[in-house]
Amino acid sequence: AQGGLQGNLAVLDHLMSRFELPWLNRAANLLAMMVVFLSANAWVLSAGRLLAAAVRDGHFPAFMGNRDGHARLHTFGVLALCYLLDISAMYAFDGAERTIVPLISASFLLIYLITLWGAVRHYRQPARRLTRAAAVFALLMILGFALSVPQETLIVLALLGLMWARSTTAPGPSAPAR
Repeated sequence: AQGGLQGNLAVLDHLMSRFELPWLNRAANLLAMMVVFLSANAWVLSAGRLLAAAVRDGHFPAFMGNRDGHARLHTFGVLALCYLLDISAMYAFDGAERTIVPLISASFLLIYLITLWGAVRHYRQPARRLTRAAAVFALLMILGFALSVPQETLIVLALLGLMWARSTTAPGPSAPAR
């Protein structure tokens, strides 16, 4: 609001209004809706794949996704339930996204940290030195972002710790009967 947009946070809409062409405004709005739709679908599909892979590799409980690592109906059902919980939490806080968004951001930052840490550990060969250096750089950059939301990062770390503790104390699959 202080930047001259008078509370209008749709920057593209604000830029197009200067041309005073209604058809251009509609075209810009249509383009913006397509971008939001496509990015939301990409986010949901990648989140489903990540969840299924985490279940396959034993990082999350088996009830959370398809065990073969492919995102199918079961995995997307769990994601839909998680989204419902997020929206319910936002509703409980009077729709205050500023309460929920940093927590979600911290969750993603921790996922990236874990993934990049795995890349740093994996790429130790001399031929992969450049890839490892890029992973270290990205890891440090993401760590800086995670420190920008310290309270939310600690909450997510605590939840991650509880899940890890549960996974290490849970009995493993029983041996097949002979």
